[in-house]
Amino acid sequence: MRKLIPLLLIVLLTGCQDRGVKKRLSSLDDAIHQYSQALRWGRFPDAQTYHLTRDDKRPPIDEQDFADVRITSYEIRETDFNDENTEAMVKGQYKYYLTSTGTVRTVPFEQDWWYKEEDKRWFVANGPPVFHPQRAR
Repeated sequence: MRKLIPLLLIVLLTGCQDRGVKKRLSSLDDAIHQYSQALRWGRFPDAQTYHLTRDDKRPPIDEQDFADVRITSYEIRETDFNDENTEAMVKGQYKYYLTSTGTVRTVPFEQDWWYKEEDKRWFVANGPPVFHPQRAR
C-alpha cells in the first residue's frame, strides 16, 4: 500500500500538469482568434492589447496601414511550440481585399506568440501583418 501512494501522487500531478498545458494551449487558440477578429473588424485598440514584446514594449499598429484593407478570413497552417509550450510560432495567411481595387489577395504571416505567466495570457511579440509591401517598415 505504501508503494501505491507515491505512484498515485505522481499520476495525479502529471494529470494536473497536462490539464494546465491543455488549458494554456487552448487559450492560445482563443487569443489568435480574438486577435484576428479584432484586425478583421477594425478594432485596432483591441488588437493592440495582444502586441507585447518580451521586454514589455508594444509594437504600434498604424491604422493607416489598414485604411483600405478588408480582411475576409484567416487560416492557421502551422503552429510550432517550444518544449515548455510557452512560445509558439504560428504560420498562416490572411485573405483580404483592398477597397481601392476590389481584388482578393492573400498575405502570409508568421506570428511569434509567447505566454506571460504573470498575466496568464498569450501575446504576439512581432508587429501586425503587412498588407502593403511598399509601406513595409
